[in-house]
Amino acid sequence: MAHPGIVFTREDILNRVWPEQVVVLETTVNVNITRLRQKLAPYGSHIITRQGYGYGWN
Repeated sequence: MAHPGIVFTREDILNRVWPEQVVVLETTVNVNITRLRQKLAPYGSHIITRQGYGYGWN
Protein backbone atom coordinates (compact mmCIF):
# COMPACT_ATOMS: atom_id res chain seq x y z
CA MET A 1 0.00 0.00 0.00
CA ALA A 2 3.01 2.25 0.41
CA HIS A 3 3.64 2.02 -3.35
CA PRO A 4 0.31 2.55 -5.15
CA GLY A 5 0.38 1.80 -8.86
CA ILE A 6 3.58 -0.22 -8.70
CA VAL A 7 3.20 -3.86 -9.70
CA PHE A 8 5.38 -6.39 -7.92
CA THR A 9 6.25 -9.70 -9.51
CA ARG A 10 5.27 -12.88 -7.74
CA GLU A 11 8.98 -13.50 -7.14
CA ASP A 12 9.35 -10.07 -5.48
CA ILE A 13 6.45 -10.87 -3.18
CA LEU A 14 7.87 -14.32 -2.36
CA ASN A 15 11.25 -12.83 -1.47
CA ARG A 16 9.74 -10.15 0.77
CA VAL A 17 7.22 -12.32 2.62
CA TRP A 18 8.70 -15.79 3.03
CA PRO A 19 12.22 -16.54 4.31
CA GLU A 20 14.65 -18.22 1.93
CA GLN A 21 14.68 -21.41 4.00
CA VAL A 22 11.02 -22.08 3.14
CA VAL A 23 10.12 -23.66 -0.20
CA VAL A 24 7.14 -21.77 -1.59
CA LEU A 25 5.71 -21.91 -5.11
CA GLU A 26 4.58 -18.86 -7.05
CA THR A 27 1.03 -20.22 -6.99
CA THR A 28 1.12 -19.74 -3.22
CA VAL A 29 1.16 -16.00 -3.89
CA ASN A 30 -2.01 -16.33 -5.98
CA VAL A 31 -3.80 -18.20 -3.19
CA ASN A 32 -2.75 -15.68 -0.55
CA ILE A 33 -3.77 -12.71 -2.72
CA THR A 34 -7.22 -14.29 -3.11
CA ARG A 35 -7.48 -14.71 0.67
CA LEU A 36 -6.28 -11.17 1.24
CA ARG A 37 -8.94 -9.82 -1.14
CA GLN A 38 -11.62 -11.68 0.79
CA LYS A 39 -10.40 -10.41 4.16
CA LEU A 40 -10.21 -6.81 2.93
CA ALA A 41 -13.78 -7.18 1.63
CA PRO A 42 -14.74 -3.85 -0.01
CA TYR A 43 -11.10 -2.78 -0.37
CA GLY A 44 -9.98 -6.05 -1.93
CA SER A 45 -10.89 -4.75 -5.35
CA HIS A 46 -8.02 -2.27 -5.04
CA ILE A 47 -5.50 -5.11 -5.41
CA ILE A 48 -4.69 -5.13 -9.10
CA THR A 49 -3.53 -8.13 -11.08
CA ARG A 50 -1.17 -7.91 -14.02
CA GLN A 51 -1.79 -11.19 -15.81
CA GLY A 52 1.36 -13.29 -15.99
CA TYR A 53 3.40 -10.78 -14.00
CA GLY A 54 2.24 -9.94 -10.49
CA TYR A 55 0.16 -7.75 -8.20
CA GLY A 56 -0.11 -4.17 -7.07
CA TRP A 57 -2.32 -1.72 -5.19
CA ASN A 58 -4.43 0.91 -6.90
